[in-house]
Amino acid sequence: MRDEADKLALRDALNGFLKTLSKEKRGIFVARYWYFYPIPEIARIYGISESKATVTLFRLRAALREKLEKEGLFR
Repeated sequence: MRDEADKLALRDALNGFLKTLSKEKRGIFVARYWYFYPIPEIARIYGISESKATVTLFRLRAALREKLEKEGLFR
């Protein structure tokens, strides 16, 4: 039962995190980690450089990790 509670808590934390993002950042994050788009494709879709896509994803991962640590969901 604990695993199910952890899954729900993680789902809620991720959804909450995504709601805080701009439409562009949310799209970039979802394109990469839900649809597994490669960086060059994400850059093309959003009209940004590959470097900007990479840096944006790096910063988003760091922000998500911080949120999960604060909520006690990151080990």
